[in-house]
Amino acid sequence: MERENQIDNKWYDNLGDAWLNSWDTPIAILRVEAYAKINWILKQLANLEPSSTRVLDLGCGAGIVSHALAKKGFQVTGIDLSNPSLEIAKKHDSTKTVDFIYGDVLHFNKDLGKFDVVLCLDLLEHVENPAELVAISNQYLKPNGKYIYHTINRNLIANFLGAWAIKKFVRNTPKHFHESRYFIKPKEMHRYLASEGLIAKDHCGLKPIFSTKGFWQLLTTGIVPKDLYFIETSSLLISYMGLATSIQKN
Repeated sequence: MERENQIDNKWYDNLGDAWLNSWDTPIAILRVEAYAKINWILKQLANLEPSSTRVLDLGCGAGIVSHALAKKGFQVTGIDLSNPSLEIAKKHDSTKTVDFIYGDVLHFNKDLGKFDVVLCLDLLEHVENPAELVAISNQYLKPNGKYIYHTINRNLIANFLGAWAIKKFVRNTPKHFHESRYFIKPKEMHRYLASEGLIAKDHCGLKPIFSTKGFWQLLTTGIVPKDLYFIETSSLLISYMGLATSIQKN
């Protein structure tokens, strides 16, 4: 039996091109936030040669991050459980180099080999057991590989903004888009990493910024303002990104 407040992951199947161009769904917030994530990821990968660097994007959705890294020359593989989302990803892959694969990350038995970088963005807060997801992610990493993640903190402010406020104010938000019980405190995330021998190296928070006019537009119309953007912050209060590295394996 499904739990009452289980995440509605099937909702993504019906987005179509709204993944990339809508402003009247919460996917617009995730899309804009992705640009800030991409900037931070590229800084973490600055010491790598893109053409010889394999990147695995777990829960890649419509491929926004995958596309950006492929354009920089990285060798990218994306996995997602939503076939319709993957079709959008394939259609908009201007490089035609990304290997988009359908599959459940938690129950994926195809041998993909090892990767220099594994991305786990906006996925940890969608599963019942995030520690298991971290363990699976680590299995794909080469020795000294980089594990980069993004998730939402669990506290009163993050719960309000990440779960309740989105459902209350953003149009077309499904009832179970986000559920605060799935959110992850940084200390919990560090415990998951440590249990897999992953060494935390860096982190940053992400903070939404929009004009007063855009704020009132959101409250009164449910439309995400086009002047919304995210900046990096030292505070992990709302959502946060992190970098960990795998240990040298025998």
